[in-house]
Amino acid sequence: MKYVNKFLFAISLSTLFYCGLSPFDGVAFSAATIPVVTTLPVIKEGAVTPTRIAQDSLGNIYVTDPHAEGILKYDSVGKLLQKITTAKEPGGIAFAKNGDLLVTQGTYVAALDPVTYVEKRQIGSFLYAFSIAVDDRPTGTGNIFVSDIKNYVVQVFNDSYADVDVSAGTGHNPYRATNSVYRANFIGDNQLNYFAGGGFFNRPAGVAIEKQSGMLAVVDSLNGIIKFFNQNGDIAGQIGQFGYDANHQFVMLTYPQSIAFEYDAGGNLYRAYILDTFQSYVLVLDATNAFPGWTWLAEIGQYGHANGNLIVPSDIFIDKKDPANNRLLVSNGFGSLSVFGLSSLQPYNVVINSITNSSLKVNWTNASSAALKFIRVYRSTVEGQLGTNVSGNLSSSTTNFVDSPLAQYTTYYYTVRAVDQANVETTNISQVAAKTTGMFNLSVNISGNGQVNGTVSCTSGTCPSSQPSDALITLTATPFGQSVFTAWTGDCFTTADTCQVTMDSAKFVTAMFTAKLAFRVDGAYFDNLQDAYREAKDGSVIKVLAGTWPSTTHATEYMTAWQAKTVTIEGGYDATFTNNDGGSSTAVGRANLTAGKVIMKQFKLK
Repeated sequence: MKYVNKFLFAISLSTLFYCGLSPFDGVAFSAATIPVVTTLPVIKEGAVTPTRIAQDSLGNIYVTDPHAEGILKYDSVGKLLQKITTAKEPGGIAFAKNGDLLVTQGTYVAALDPVTYVEKRQIGSFLYAFSIAVDDRPTGTGNIFVSDIKNYVVQVFNDSYADVDVSAGTGHNPYRATNSVYRANFIGDNQLNYFAGGGFFNRPAGVAIEKQSGMLAVVDSLNGIIKFFNQNGDIAGQIGQFGYDANHQFVMLTYPQSIAFEYDAGGNLYRAYILDTFQSYVLVLDATNAFPGWTWLAEIGQYGHANGNLIVPSDIFIDKKDPANNRLLVSNGFGSLSVFGLSSLQPYNVVINSITNSSLKVNWTNASSAALKFIRVYRSTVEGQLGTNVSGNLSSSTTNFVDSPLAQYTTYYYTVRAVDQANVETTNISQVAAKTTGMFNLSVNISGNGQVNGTVSCTSGTCPSSQPSDALITLTATPFGQSVFTAWTGDCFTTADTCQVTMDSAKFVTAMFTAKLAFRVDGAYFDNLQDAYREAKDGSVIKVLAGTWPSTTHATEYMTAWQAKTVTIEGGYDATFTNNDGGSSTAVGRANLTAGKVIMKQFKLK
């Protein structure tokens, strides 16, 4: 549903465009076509509230995220590479022409080293710096434009971060030129301080450089207008009107926040994209007409949570690193970057399924275009490398490819590319990956008197088996007779009765069982009667587990009582040595009494 704030609409309707000399006047190029939009997978790893977007020369994407406490750096595929912590909540972001990473920090702009991201210096003084635009054209000025939304101005700096004097421009309020709060590097003013030049704002949220003309575009959010200035600060025109037009006869905006421009192969301005946060869509305009005669082409997105829908979006950015496959990135209010392909031949929705130990099936959706001639599938075992064309030239209607034979339990990376009618292949580098399955040997070994149950059973010796790759194997050790489980060794190292093994390679485990320590005296445990007697004090009770007990080191028990002390040997105890009601114990062997006294209860020698 499209809607408009009726209260704001009632108190303010801006004119459709500013009447004046336009920087875009001249020969009109062929009218722009409606972009063929494909909804691509979102970028969301690590994102909480993505706000503003920038891109470096390698195609990496930088997103400010105040609630993630910094800047999120993604590669061109959308993999999170790094979180760059900032001193304060980040807002606007851009790269200076000298390479520094610029990020607004409320009352100043921080210039960060582009390699270490350490703050090099602070730029300017603001009531609240919000967004940044840089004239980074090869022949551009390198000027930096920063919107100050609480001061209702745009501040201008050069590439060395010094103020740029634009006080002679018509976008500068001459009536406040002597005001200490209003500086020479200001463009615009609070609309309450109306002046004849027309450079007044009501929350100038977004700024951008139109690269064909070098003009500065300022998104005047609460007025629903996009205003243009040259870099001397002269007001050059405006486009937009506050409101919503269901018939698309006028460029009407309710709360624009960002603008981006798209160019044809010759570098000519082709389409303009305006983000309307209140409407939760991106308005697409044909920008080939003489300004301000830009006309409606389409709307991208709508309110909702599904992929391709938007909720409180705050910025847009056109990724042009792959010229054949431009992408529109939108920072979405529910924690992701929405990604849209723009008139791209590139196959999309690429996924891998039907995975076996020797094959993988790659599936995709083709762009609907008569220009599509072939599809090619590339495979690599190294992430980020294109690899080898394994499919040859597939027909333009093909939407899957089974790749075989492949090595078991190996990760493969696939890139699907399109070829146009001129035999030009798209240059995208986006990859999907999957690992083939496999079978691995599992050996379970028994040491001592016990058995193993669970996914695999083993009662003695070594029990080999073959298990599927990545299977989670659960093994439980159970002692026999008078033995106890001691520990697992090998690829499962724990003293718990149960261990789990993931079959990501061949595995070998051993369950260790030992005879119980059957004799307890004064809190200490012993595996034979002689040692227990030696450590007993006068009056001590040697408690013996119920059952028949030889030593763990001898087949029979030998005990010589040679000390002048009285010791009681009492048998029949349970495993906790707390209860011997009705129980008895037998030791296989003999006892010699040469001194002292030995009392036997529920215990006998055999």
